[in-house]
Amino acid sequence: MTRLPLLLMLLWLPLACSPETPPATDPTATYDVYGEAFAPEGAVPVQALPAATSGGTIQVEGRVAQVCQANGCWLTLQADGAAPIRIDVARDDAGAYRFTVPTDISGRRVIVRGTLAVNTAMHHDDEAMHHDASVQITASGVLVEKVR
Repeated sequence: MTRLPLLLMLLWLPLACSPETPPATDPTATYDVYGEAFAPEGAVPVQALPAATSGGTIQVEGRVAQVCQANGCWLTLQADGAAPIRIDVARDDAGAYRFTVPTDISGRRVIVRGTLAVNTAMHHDDEAMHHDASVQITASGVLVEKVR
């Protein structure tokens, strides 16, 4: 008779001690979604963007510095002490924009998911040869923090 409670306790113990998987965040609760929806967790602050890595999918967060005023087809994120990061909206096979963002989101916090590209250019002045790198992301989705 005493084995049944012991057996139940042994079966219950692993379930009670196992880590609980946190529920996935619903991006529409906090953000307006443009393009593909994605979970905002894991985004890298724009200041910590790895400039040396190209071609991979990345999520980056920051404040919008500028937005294309004609179509909302590009925006820039300001990185402290660095050149702005350009975000271009992805295009489909016919060349049309897959989505656009509102033109009035300057200053708002966003999280962008897309493909990172680092373009390097070489130039020289009277003193020396320089390599400049510009960072660009082709966005598959943009989360714009809702105004409260």
